Amino acid sequence: MSSSPECTQADSVSPSVRLRQQSSLPASSYLRVARGERLAVPPVWLMRQAGRYLPEYQVEAGADAIQLFDTWAGILPDREFRAVNLPVLQRIFSELEPLDVPMTYFVHGGAHLVGAMKDTGCTVMSLYWRVSISRAHREIGEKIALQGNLDPTVLLADEATIRAEVRRVADEGRAGGGYIFNLGHGILPMTPISSVEIMLDELRRD
Repeated sequence: MSSSPECTQADSVSPSVRLRQQSSLPASSYLRVARGERLAVPPVWLMRQAGRYLPEYQVEAGADAIQLFDTWAGILPDREFRAVNLPVLQRIFSELEPLDVPMTYFVHGGAHLVGAMKDTGCTVMSLYWRVSISRAHREIGEKIALQGNLDPTVLLADEATIRAEVRRVADEGRAGGGYIFNLGHGILPMTPISSVEIMLDELRRD
């Protein structure tokens, strides 16, 4: 008669924790900034949406960070955002906090909501392209890392314009606290791959 395998301590460890324990790779610059460290050279974050799954499932599957996109919150004035959305967001991020991963929050059209966004409980604030990064740094301090916020239409311009705008945004971002370079919204479908390559090449010059 075969015996059942013995239960070991590892069996009680969640898959996400086990993946982190087994990984020999150093923490990426993105994760270091997202956890509050300030780096001289900002990391770059380009993302493709993989699906609309619950964040805890993503982390259990091995995700090192999660991001919440709030597509319609930008239509609310600050007063209504604080009254309606903010309590729900605070609950969401509070319940996700035990997962111990960086939590990014983005509001489409949320230039007027920066002051309220910092109270959600997120650890990284992703900025819409109309937000001044330097203003956001002044308003939220260094407790929350910033991510953003190149205007996506810049990547439709000529090489000189792309390089100049990428440099301006990156320099403004790293002049404050923790900073991750990113677009200020999704990349446009008609964006040439060569423009993305120019953007990345300019960032590699740091």
